[in-house]
Amino acid sequence: MTGRWANIQDAGALEALLERIAGRFPPASIDTLWIFPTRRSADAESSVVVLSMFDDEGMRRRVATVHFLVTRDRRGAATVNEKPEEHASAPAEAIDRIIEGVLRRLEHEADTLPRRVGIAGDEAAWRALVDEVADPASRPRAAPAAEPEAEPAGAAALPPDTAVEG
Repeated sequence: MTGRWANIQDAGALEALLERIAGRFPPASIDTLWIFPTRRSADAESSVVVLSMFDDEGMRRRVATVHFLVTRDRRGAATVNEKPEEHASAPAEAIDRIIEGVLRRLEHEADTLPRRVGIAGDEAAWRALVDEVADPASRPRAAPAAEPEAEPAGAAALPPDTAVEG
């Protein structure tokens, strides 16, 4: 079993959670998002998505998070509780540094890093993301990486699809 529930109409599936985000924050307003790996406990699944959204001024980004807590009944039917929060507005060039700080603080708690996805306000990019998470088999395979260069002591390398630019 892959960990996904067999019911493709699963309200707790990642594609359904992304659709909830699109209902609250239009994809045309989303510049970048970071999808943190779902954490599972005996009775719940917790997912967090961080959004960088275009601000009216163009040179700034609004930062928001959406925390989803999914519980399931005995038949596996999901009940989703969501907690969206808008946190601040910051210069666009500061967003990646802000996220890097969050990642450093979470390093001891997270098994893997979040996936960084650039949307740039493009509805087609949003739809491609939702379609991809709905069918992970369609995800493009990364080419084998070249021999990595030595990192300075204490530096943490990010996987290619989660690299924070800046």
